[in-house]
Amino acid sequence: MKKKVILIFLLLLYCNWSRASDHVSADSILTILRQKDSNQHKRLVLSVRYYFTGRPAGNLNFAKHQIDSLLSRYPTTDVEAVKLLVETMYLMELKKYIAAEKILVKSINLASQADDQYLLYTCFTQLAFIQTLQGKTTEAINSFRLARHEAIQLNDPYLQVLIDINISDIYYQNKLHSQSLHFLDEAQRLLTDERLHEPNFVMMIRVNKAENYFQMRQVDSLAEYSRQLCAMRFKSDRLYTYQQRSLYTLQLLRGQYKQALLYLAGLKKDKRYYYDVADKKNQADAFYHAGQLDSARAIGRQLIADTFQRNHPEVTLSIYEMLARIAMIKQEKDLAVQRFDAALQMAKHQLVRLAEVDTIATRLKLDDLESGYLLREEGFKRERLWLIFSVVTIGLILIAGAILYRSIRQKRHIERLLFETQKNELSYLNSHHLRRHVANILGIVDTIKHAENHYTTYVEAEPYLLCAATDLDQSIREITAKLDDQPGGPA
Repeated sequence: MKKKVILIFLLLLYCNWSRASDHVSADSILTILRQKDSNQHKRLVLSVRYYFTGRPAGNLNFAKHQIDSLLSRYPTTDVEAVKLLVETMYLMELKKYIAAEKILVKSINLASQADDQYLLYTCFTQLAFIQTLQGKTTEAINSFRLARHEAIQLNDPYLQVLIDINISDIYYQNKLHSQSLHFLDEAQRLLTDERLHEPNFVMMIRVNKAENYFQMRQVDSLAEYSRQLCAMRFKSDRLYTYQQRSLYTLQLLRGQYKQALLYLAGLKKDKRYYYDVADKKNQADAFYHAGQLDSARAIGRQLIADTFQRNHPEVTLSIYEMLARIAMIKQEKDLAVQRFDAALQMAKHQLVRLAEVDTIATRLKLDDLESGYLLREEGFKRERLWLIFSVVTIGLILIAGAILYRSIRQKRHIERLLFETQKNELSYLNSHHLRRHVANILGIVDTIKHAENHYTTYVEAEPYLLCAATDLDQSIREITAKLDDQPGGPA
């Protein structure tokens, strides 16, 4: 379980909003401090979290001195809280978890005063990791709950998915499988809704679901997620381990204990496979059910001797029960009583812890309701703004339409008046000018027609006829010009 906790912690480091390099040097920190942009603080906090990771123990003091000097020379946002985070990470590398927890609480207080949500998220997740290592399940879930709240406030789906996966893992460790599956479903929903392509996230969701269904002894569900895991193809040093583990746990559920033991023996020699405590525990169970009690007892004793496991009654409880049953089979009654008594003590611790976890679970549900209410309220606000915008837009369109309609009506009215005026003017020109010139021409022609000497009369009347024709032509030109200027008839 310890290795799995560490793996999920590494996911928290490497799968955040930006992808950092595998090794963070002092030069990398210096580059970040010199870059003054909106994402500088996030990059700095993310880099600090694994600045000490992988460094030799003899180099830790020098590395800490380097980063402290840089933070003093290049002040940044909430620098004091960041320095405390550096101190926390340094102490964790030295495995001084109690001291690291105390320092981290101080960093959280400073970040809270500054309302630094990303730093708060980072500190709460780090605190949850420390508490998990110490076996403080209730405190770890509460810290993850607070980190989840900050992730929701930041509206960062990556962070929310990571928190949901971690919370589900703690519920799984405490045998609360329905709650664990709930948070895995939430993580999957976020991946789907936000269209996040993160194979590591998908892998961890499928792994945790497979482990839950293994503990719940649901063969078909385990077989389905084993199939999905084996179908995955992407670069990951852990994918092969999870694929193989899902295959042999499926054999265990089907009662194929000897085949599973052979499979485990092969995996133990496989350099690509990360053989850890979970495999040892499964191997012990397989030996027990296969009737190889001495082998099961030997592995069980190794597991309860592990100092780390002593902080995790949810793990050691089943081991003590197995050892007690083996002692009963071997007629070792005193030893069986001791083992059952130890199992009883573990069960008491577990019951107290489960009661506390249930309280935190209720708070998480309340947080979900609160965040859901806030999201709906935010949605209502957006819809209200859109409705107001739509109403105002429609109103403006109606006003513009009314103004345009009125303008068109006025234009039509003016055109009608202009048309009537031009029509009257043309009627006047036709009756008073055009017809006058035509009458003059007709009168001159009629005089020529009735004269005794047509030629002499025509010669005498020719100037008058020409003048009348010229006046007629001029009148026709005026009428033509007015007709050309006329815009059109009435509507």
